[in-house]
Amino acid sequence: MSYFIFNDVSSSDLGIIVTEPVIRPTWGKEFLEIETAGSAVKFMQEKSNYKNSEFVIKTAVSDDDPIEMRNKIRSIYSVLNGFGKLWLSDSPEEYLNVIIQPLVPETKAFVLAEIPIYVTCQPFAYAVSPTIIQFSTETVEVPNNGTVFSYPEIKFTPTADDVTITVNGVDFMIKDLSSVGEQSLIGKEITVDNENHVTYFVDENNLKWAINDHTFNDYPRLHTGINYIMHSGNATNAQINVKERYL
Repeated sequence: MSYFIFNDVSSSDLGIIVTEPVIRPTWGKEFLEIETAGSAVKFMQEKSNYKNSEFVIKTAVSDDDPIEMRNKIRSIYSVLNGFGKLWLSDSPEEYLNVIIQPLVPETKAFVLAEIPIYVTCQPFAYAVSPTIIQFSTETVEVPNNGTVFSYPEIKFTPTADDVTITVNGVDFMIKDLSSVGEQSLIGKEITVDNENHVTYFVDENNLKWAINDHTFNDYPRLHTGINYIMHSGNATNAQINVKERYL
């Protein structure tokens, strides 16, 4: 029987029965139609972005005790709302970034014992267990086995002021790490979040602090197939998380 997990909470634990198999959506690039004077054919220009997709998870809830039934429904409504990560048992190696739309009124769900869950899904399914590779001053191959380019996450601990990370021959530089505000980040782990275009460190209170003003050049991305990475030195514990994603 199908089930799902939303933000680490299982539909089974909520007492939800998924009544139909759930098939995740797929994505394709958008195209812009352009009319050209004197031509009977519209020119199709490929856009760089991908549209969100929508689908419905059909579910039912059952309990012989009306009070328990109402409590169960209220628990469901407290969990299934807003933005989060969705894992589907029919696609066990992937997860989706989704928004769960407001559910039907509780009274209607109580009477019908059915709750359709309307999901808006951001582009791409992401690998549950992505590839993570250590790298150093020697060039290392980094395979991206997804079906579309990815924005990896890169972590390292600087041992000096400046670190240069080279991905597919292009440099991404992080400079002046000994003077970030009133502190030095030498010896502290740095994270380069290429998907969100932010470089940060985490302080002793587990708060993230962006240091984008210390970075130079475009954030790296990985094409499908084999990529290459290295750093110029002045770093230890360097690793790249490919964060494979799929159409």
